[in-house]
Amino acid sequence: MHDERVEPGPSLAAVVESLRLLRAPPTFVDRPPTLRGVAFRPGRGDSGHALADVWLPATPTTGASVLLVHGGGFVLGSRSMKPMRLVASRLVEAGVAVASVDYRLALRGGRLGSMVQEVGAALDWWRAQAPEHGLDPDAVTLAGASAGAALAWLACAAAPAPPARLVALYGVYDLRYLGRGKAALLGRLVAGTRDAEALYALSPLSAPPLALPVLMVHGTADRLVPYAQSEQLCRARLGAGLPTELLTCEGEPHGFLNDASRPASGAVVDAVLRFATSG
Repeated sequence: MHDERVEPGPSLAAVVESLRLLRAPPTFVDRPPTLRGVAFRPGRGDSGHALADVWLPATPTTGASVLLVHGGGFVLGSRSMKPMRLVASRLVEAGVAVASVDYRLALRGGRLGSMVQEVGAALDWWRAQAPEHGLDPDAVTLAGASAGAALAWLACAAAPAPPARLVALYGVYDLRYLGRGKAALLGRLVAGTRDAEALYALSPLSAPPLALPVLMVHGTADRLVPYAQSEQLCRARLGAGLPTELLTCEGEPHGFLNDASRPASGAVVDAVLRFATSG
C-alpha cells in the first residue's frame, strides 16, 4: 500500500473552516446521555480522560451498538463534541445504544501509541458492558471521525478480538501528512517524529489488513484531510478483496458532521445506522 505521493500539509484556511463548522450552533435534538463520565479504564478516569458517555434507548430495536471516537487533530476535542452528540442522539432515537469515549490528547501528554491503547481499552470495556445493557458484545461497531478514524483503525488492527464493523469518517490514513507544512509540529508532538518513513510505518495505510467490514466516509471538498486519503486506502482494500464501502460526499468539507443542517450529515448518520445494524 506504499505510495510515494503525499499531499502537502493542511492550510491555515482549512483549519479555520473546520473550526467555524465546529462553532456553529447545534441544529438537532441534542439527547443527553443516560450515563455521563463513566470511567472505562480503572484508575485513569480521575485524570480527565478514559471517560465515556453512554446513550441507552428507552426501547432498544437491536442488540447492536456503536462506540464513538472523537476527532480534533489529536490535540483537542472530547467525547461530547457536537458530531459525537449528533450521531449518538440520532442513533439512540432509532433504538441503538451508543458510547462516546475520551482519550489522552497530545497536549496533555498523550502519544499515538497510548491513544490507540486507550481506544482498545474502551472497546474491551464496552464489550464487557454489553450484556448488562441487553446488547450483543459481538455486534459492536467502532466509529471514529478525523483523528479518531485513524485511532479506531489502528485499534482494530491491534485488537486480539476486533469489533464487528468499523466506520471511518474523513480520517487521516497516511500519517506522513502530519510531517509536512504547517502540520509538521503535529507529527513530532503526536508520533515523536517528522521522519516520513517512520510516520508511514505508524499509519493505517501500513497496518495489517482488516478483515472486518469497513464503511469509509469523506467529502470531496475536504481541505484539511484530502479525500485522496480515503480513496487510496479504499482502493487498496478493494484490490485485496476486503469488504469496504466508500461513501463519497460531493462538495462537503472536513468535519461536515459539525453542521447537522447539511443534507450530507443526515445521509451519513442514516448510512452509519444501516451499516451498524446490518447483521
